[in-house]
Amino acid sequence: MKKLEKLIYSKSWLPPILYFGSVAWLLYIIFSHFYLDKDIKIFKYGWLKSIFQDIFLVWFFYITYLVTKNYKKTK
Repeated sequence: MKKLEKLIYSKSWLPPILYFGSVAWLLYIIFSHFYLDKDIKIFKYGWLKSIFQDIFLVWFFYITYLVTKNYKKTK
């Protein structure tokens, strides 16, 4: 995990793009599922109850962890 963290922090513009991109994707999922009643298809698989959803949630929580860790360091 340290290698991934070093890679993410190697560019100053990468962490905000990854975090806010993940937030935007999460909002798009919520909007398309609850308001449009559409299921997102990735590689012909539905988004809900698939491995993609689990991978994204782990990624989102990891990125959120890095943001909070970095915020505590700078404060």
